[in-house]
Amino acid sequence: MDLGTQKWLLYDDYLFAQKSGFETTPMEAVRDPQPVLAPEMPWEQGTVWWHNTVLVDDAGVIRLYYCAQSADMRPRLCLATSTDGVTFERPSLGVVEFEGSTDNNIVFEPDLGSHYAGTVFIDPTAPEAERYKLITDGALMEHDEGVPAYKTIRGAFSPDGIHWQYYPQASIMPWYTDTQNVAMWDDRLGRYVAYVRYNEGYVVEDRRISGRFGYRCVGRSESDSFTDFPAPQKVLDPAPAGRDMAEHQGWMDLYNPMVLQWPGTRNYLMMPSPFYHYGLANKLDVKLATSRDGIEWALLPGTFVRLSRTGAWDSERIYMAAGQVPMGDETLLYYAGYDLDHSGHHKPYPPQFGAIGVARIGLDRFVAQKCGEDGGEIVTRPFAMPANRLLMNFDTSAGGHVKIEFLDEAGEGIASFSGAGPCGPMCGNSVRRLAHLRNRAQHDFTALVGRTVRLRITGRNCRLYSLEFADAADLQASGLEID
Repeated sequence: MDLGTQKWLLYDDYLFAQKSGFETTPMEAVRDPQPVLAPEMPWEQGTVWWHNTVLVDDAGVIRLYYCAQSADMRPRLCLATSTDGVTFERPSLGVVEFEGSTDNNIVFEPDLGSHYAGTVFIDPTAPEAERYKLITDGALMEHDEGVPAYKTIRGAFSPDGIHWQYYPQASIMPWYTDTQNVAMWDDRLGRYVAYVRYNEGYVVEDRRISGRFGYRCVGRSESDSFTDFPAPQKVLDPAPAGRDMAEHQGWMDLYNPMVLQWPGTRNYLMMPSPFYHYGLANKLDVKLATSRDGIEWALLPGTFVRLSRTGAWDSERIYMAAGQVPMGDETLLYYAGYDLDHSGHHKPYPPQFGAIGVARIGLDRFVAQKCGEDGGEIVTRPFAMPANRLLMNFDTSAGGHVKIEFLDEAGEGIASFSGAGPCGPMCGNSVRRLAHLRNRAQHDFTALVGRTVRLRITGRNCRLYSLEFADAADLQASGLEID
C-alpha cells in the first residue's frame, strides 16, 4: 500500500488489517451561541437565505458569500469579510445598484426569477478573468404535467470575486436546480466536480423532466470543462434509503450536499442536511458523510451539527455553507440557521428571517477511532515507510495513553522499534504530536524509510483522529508548529 506523505483521516477502517477495542466514532461540531451575521441592511429584510460560501482569499481575508433577499424576495449574492472568522464587515463595493444606490455589499444579482444566489469557488487552473466561479440557477426547464417547474443549472465567473458575469451557456449541466449545488476543482482528479440534488424517480431527457418524485438524494458529475457537465449519477441515498423509518413513521431526504475535498488529504467530507418528515418534525440538522474518492460515500450515524434549544435562532433548521476556514488548531464551519421549520405552518415567515452562525471542530477531528478503559489495538495493512517522522492527532486527556510500534510485513516486531522496552506511552491532547517511542528524542524513523512495515497502535481511553508521515527537513522548512 502506498501511504504517501499526505494526511490520513481515520474515519473508516481502510488502513487497518486488524482492529479490536477501537470503535469508529463520529464527533460533533460545537456551535457558537450567537450568529456572526444577521439581517440588518435593507437588501436583507426578507431573509439571509441558505446558499452560502466561505473561503480564504490570497490576502488571508475570510470571505463570506451569502444569499440575501430584500422585501421583494429576490436573491442577491453579498460579500462580508473578516480577519478572525467571527466579526464580519459589509464592505461598500459600489458594484450592484439597489434602490438607486450602489453603497452596498451586493456583488451579484441573478436574473429576475432566480431562486438561488449560488455557490462560489476559486479555480486554481483558470485564467485570471475566470478565477472565481459560481454555480447558480438559470432558465426554466420543460416539464411534464405534475412535475414542478425547476430551473436549469447555470454558471458565472469573476476575476476578483466581486465583479461577476454569466457564462454565455444557458445551462452548464442538463439537470435541474432544487437546492444549493456545489462545484469545485478536484486536484486529485484534475477535473471539475459538481454535487447536486438528485430526485429519485425523475427522468431528464432533452432538458425535459418527467417521472414521479420519490425522495431526495445527492448526485455527482465531473467534467474537463466547467461549462459542460454531463448529467449526474446518484452517489448517496438518505438512510434508510427512502423507506419508512420504523420508529419515526416517516422518511428522510438529503438536502444541501456540502462537499469538501479536505485540504492536505485524499479525503472527502460531505455535510448534508437530512430533512425529517415524520410526525411534527419537519426539521433539518446536519449529518456527516465520508469518502475516499468522492464517489463511494458512507453516511455516518449521529448528528454532526445539532439544532439549538427551542426558540433559539437556529432551533428548527440548519444548512451548512460551502467551504471551511482553518483557524489555529480548529476549523471554522459556517451554517444558516432558522427558528421556523420547513413547513412554515406553525408561524408565518417574519421579516429579517434567518442568520449565519459558526460551528467549530478540532483540526481534522471529524471522526475518532476511540477506545475505552479496556484499551484497544490497531494494526495497519503493510505499507512502504514513506518518511522519517510521524505526526499524530489524538486525545487521551490525562488518564489515557497511546503507543506506537513498527512491525515487519509478516507482523513481527522490528528490533529497536517495537516491544515493551522501546515503546513508551504518549498522552495528552494534541492535533499534531511528533510521535515517539520511549521518549520524545526517539522520533527518528530514518532506518525504516523504504522498508515494508506495519504500524501497531495500542491505547486506553484514547481518541485517534489522523496520521501523517513527513520528512524532518520538510517539517522544519514548513515552520509548522508541532506539539
